[in-house]
Amino acid sequence: MPLGTTIHNIEITLGKGGQLARAVGAVAKLIAKEGKSATLKLPSGEVRLISKNCSATVGQVGNVGVNQKSLGRAGSKCWLGKRPVVRGVVMNPIDHPHGGGEGKALIGRKNLNRTMRVWKFIRSMDGAKNGVLVRASRPILLPDIIGRSSSETRARNALFRFVPVLHFLLLESKGDFS
Repeated sequence: MPLGTTIHNIEITLGKGGQLARAVGAVAKLIAKEGKSATLKLPSGEVRLISKNCSATVGQVGNVGVNQKSLGRAGSKCWLGKRPVVRGVVMNPIDHPHGGGEGKALIGRKNLNRTMRVWKFIRSMDGAKNGVLVRASRPILLPDIIGRSSSETRARNALFRFVPVLHFLLLESKGDFS
């Protein structure tokens, strides 16, 4: 095979079958050949050495425009076996930790998924530039007593709602946070 050839469905181990560059539209490039090994540039950008005896298919994987196709309606997605996505807030309390309440109720507790694990993270000011997600030092205080109409309770919660996050961000920006 000449250098610069585009290939897909590449074996890593001889006789095991194709394992690399098998997705829709995927293609790897043959960069160099040295002795018994060949250097490939994979779709991820990784450069990898593979034995020359391993098999591969010349060309690019087909069906490139599959993701651009508009399904048009919910039924088309249903035929593909995709289930509808339902938000936890609109479920009943038995089905999800965010469920229940009258009307459009607040979550009222930490952001959880069905398995009761915290899933939302606070983006720090310094980390936002680098795209680093940082977990809050302690959970954000949300109204602890939902349903009470006491103006004192609402005022107290409004005051302390975002204090932990600000405290956390200030600590991290000073460099005191480890």
